[in-house]
Amino acid sequence: MADLDRAIERAPRNDDVPLRLVRSSYRLQLQDFEGAREDLDRVVEGGDRASETFHWRAMARWRTGDRAGAASDFAMAIERDPGSVGARFDRGGFRFESGDPAGALEDFDAALAIEPRLWQGWRARGRALAGLGRREEAAQSFDRALALCPSEARAEILSIREAELRR
Repeated sequence: MADLDRAIERAPRNDDVPLRLVRSSYRLQLQDFEGAREDLDRVVEGGDRASETFHWRAMARWRTGDRAGAASDFAMAIERDPGSVGARFDRGGFRFESGDPAGALEDFDAALAIEPRLWQGWRARGRALAGLGRREEAAQSFDRALALCPSEARAEILSIREAELRR
């Protein structure tokens, strides 16, 4: 990271955009959401309009409490790439956490239409359905997640399933 920091400091304005994009991905992984957001703001100012850039910035904005900015960036990411499973899945999580299980379900269904073997999508879909009071469909989604997930994820899914279906 220190090498990236030095390279960005030395780069002329706008030539630092690709380096900032790389650094923002590291910062997101390290959960330095404020730093990632600063880099991604600069990347967008520098002219990058890729779906991934808006998706990553939406995640950084969400985690730093800028819900309106996150919603806007998720919409932009999906507009630019309607087939982005990651953007749809993450926006579904954002919507669910924001108290919109119907919107979350819409996004999880869209992600699963593109990638039906995404076990995390089935787990998340189950949570959204449970949040809507649709217990039987939720149970089916959790069962699908269990059928697709790796063995190390089973206990977590079973725990979530039990908690969500009891609500």
